Amino acid sequence: MNTRSTFFALAFTAIAAVSGAAQADPVYKDVLNGQLTYVAPFHSTRSRAEVKAEAVAAAYEPANGELGQTYAAAPVRSTLSRAEVKSATVLAMKAHTISMGEASF
Repeated sequence: MNTRSTFFALAFTAIAAVSGAAQADPVYKDVLNGQLTYVAPFHSTRSRAEVKAEAVAAAYEPANGELGQTYAAAPVRSTLSRAEVKSATVLAMKAHTISMGEASF
């Protein structure tokens, strides 16, 4: 049992050393051309609070694609009566032009 535990301890140490070496040198594989590229470690000079404040300000800024619209569009009013819509639905169901359930896609 002593030899077995020593073997597993050495194996675990070797695996830990290899994984530690892999983390020391940041390299990633480019998926498109299969080449390995070195990536230098990045160290930010700004605090976490500064980055968060900038993100919140950008979310409320009108230039983020919303152009200041924070409200829902006005609902569209139909010109048909409730009875007309119901009769059109019944005719469409009889003609099998309305999807029913998950299997009718």
